[in-house]
Amino acid sequence: RLELSEVQPLSCSISVSAASVPRDGASSKVIKLDSVRQIAEKNKHALLDITPSAVERLNYVQYYPVVVFCEPESRQGIKAMRQWLAPDSRKSSRRLYAQANKMKKYCSHLFTATISLSGSGNAWYEQIQEIIRTQQSQPVWTTAEQV
Repeated sequence: RLELSEVQPLSCSISVSAASVPRDGASSKVIKLDSVRQIAEKNKHALLDITPSAVERLNYVQYYPVVVFCEPESRQGIKAMRQWLAPDSRKSSRRLYAQANKMKKYCSHLFTATISLSGSGNAWYEQIQEIIRTQQSQPVWTTAEQV
């Protein structure tokens, strides 16, 4: 039988983007857990663009991330947002849209919240901030040994 303890939430500033570093011998990049830890020690949330398996690893090491799925409204919406935020990106909007739909179908159990990327402007960022504020105001339940 496990004894549970309530840990009071910390109030953190909303977001710092974590730096990615090249993976050994590969063209892809990774975000080190140490980078996430350093950001958390500064009372900030790390904003990460990561895969579902990375979310599972964060849960495994007991970082318990706030996972916000940004749901695109359409392929054209992805293309417009990409041109606005990452004009040098060469990723296919069709492929990104298919990937988002697949993630929604198979990984929604990992999502803390979902926001729609419809429209323009920074409404999505304001929604992310509100989700983080709501999540960090709630207590976290953990086993008594971890307190």
